[in-house]
Amino acid sequence: MDPTKHGNIPTQSSPINNLPYELLADIMLLALLMPRLNKWGILTPPPPQEVLVLCRICSHWRRVALNSPSLWAVETLPVIPRRKQMSLTATKMFLERSEPLPISVSVHVLMNMNPFETPDLLPMLVRAASRWKTLQLEHFDAAYFLIDSLATIPENHLKHLEKLQMTFVEVHSELDIFLSAPRLRDVTLDLRRTPSIFPMPWAQLTRLSLEHDSPQLCLDILVRCTNLVSGRVATEQGLGWPADVSTIAGTSILEQMEELDISMRIRSTGDYINPFLQRLELPALKSLSLALTVARGNFDWFVPGVEPVIISFVARSPNLQYLHLSDILNTRGLKTVLQCSPALVELSLGDEPIDDDFFAALTNWEAEAPPLVPKLETLHLTNVGASFNEESMRKMIQSRWWSDDELLAMPDPPHVARLKRLKLLNQVSPKYFTEKFREKMKTWRSQGARPGGLLNSHIFWLPY
Repeated sequence: MDPTKHGNIPTQSSPINNLPYELLADIMLLALLMPRLNKWGILTPPPPQEVLVLCRICSHWRRVALNSPSLWAVETLPVIPRRKQMSLTATKMFLERSEPLPISVSVHVLMNMNPFETPDLLPMLVRAASRWKTLQLEHFDAAYFLIDSLATIPENHLKHLEKLQMTFVEVHSELDIFLSAPRLRDVTLDLRRTPSIFPMPWAQLTRLSLEHDSPQLCLDILVRCTNLVSGRVATEQGLGWPADVSTIAGTSILEQMEELDISMRIRSTGDYINPFLQRLELPALKSLSLALTVARGNFDWFVPGVEPVIISFVARSPNLQYLHLSDILNTRGLKTVLQCSPALVELSLGDEPIDDDFFAALTNWEAEAPPLVPKLETLHLTNVGASFNEESMRKMIQSRWWSDDELLAMPDPPHVARLKRLKLLNQVSPKYFTEKFREKMKTWRSQGARPGGLLNSHIFWLPY
């Protein structure tokens, strides 16, 4: 954003200089908020020096910029110029100019900060803690230096904090400053190999992303988040569950939760994901993602089934619209789960081998029995093997997709929703299709170019 390159410097008589002060400041703010395309074609936030460019345009613009705190509150602190090292002077200037507005703070030790090289910077940011709106801390070295600084923040001082993201490794601390953050709603914690979790106002959170080695600790925290709307847990089976985990009585109802994402790495035949599904009852659930990573090592063993537990859990979530499963169920169990999901709009399967029975179950034959997942619009299949016949897939697609002309010619409305997106990506065990089948796909793609048809750009049949 350098108008001097093209001779576009506004003069005193320029129309833009006749705008009211507040309107010109709003235009400047919009310019600063607009993301930029980097050399890789990725949208990135504007660099911090762009507000300084505005100050150099003319004396009028300089006065407006220097007296508009919102322009200086855009930048995430500390300020990191292009040389990729934090600037104490620039950070101090942005702190002062943005006052009294809330600010965003992000400290990445490995990326841009050595606390021992800039000892005055962290205390400077901490003194402005009452203005923190978002706080991101990624500390892999010198973690206690940061925690000791945070511990100096007075109680009830984080009155503007709304979003918190913390990544620590092997930290032992009972830092409790976040308990008195009245606006804190969004928390992301990556605390693997950390024996305990920093105390949080769990009951007021609406979004939680938690990574920790103990599944029991993750579950205990989830059930305390009584107002949670979105919850994500990444954990391991390694630390395991208590011996009496299967005897947990009753369920914990989280009335507001709409999204649940659980991923777990398992390495034995012991209990793993069942306790989560047995304990939680989520009547408002709309999106469910369950993913396993099985560490088999140099020996083979069978992962104990979770089919009955998942079926029971889904049956208690009648509003489920989005379902993602990875390495969880076989075809038979999947069909039963889908029978309990009449509101399902999107189904995504990863590392779940499917066969002809799967496509047959999804094929709508206008029979007396109600069709399976009648509202399904999106089907993503990733690494689902090659144990199915292309004819069964063709029949499924043909029963759930039609052109606009075919829709108009139907005597009655179809019993199922029209398929909008179908993606098959088999990087492992690729499925090879005949030339005849590929030609049929091309025909559907050409029809899908019209509005409301099968989305051409989202169909992938690999390999060709």
